[in-house]
Amino acid sequence: IGAPRRGTSDLIKTWNIQVVVRGSGHMRDEALEPRAEAVDQYDVPRKLGIYKELESKWPHLCHDTVVQRIISDRQAYIQRNRDRAAREDDYYTRKDTGTSPLEV
Repeated sequence: IGAPRRGTSDLIKTWNIQVVVRGSGHMRDEALEPRAEAVDQYDVPRKLGIYKELESKWPHLCHDTVVQRIISDRQAYIQRNRDRAAREDDYYTRKDTGTSPLEV
């Protein structure tokens, strides 16, 4: 999407952002948790008083989960197309030799 990870005061002013919302209650893997020394990406919206938190309806869903789903779905798509191509190749080979798939 190209959205910045951290909202700056210039960005907020330029785009006339009235509220910055984050879902709370995420149940993320420990490996995905931010490090203690990481910068608070919501510090500017907090200072400006436009930061809000909403309880997450789907606590397991976050950007990392979406990325993993996309990668997984892509792998399934690639495998499905490989299988389909192999079946098509087999069909055309049999068609050229005049062999019925039922005769095999």
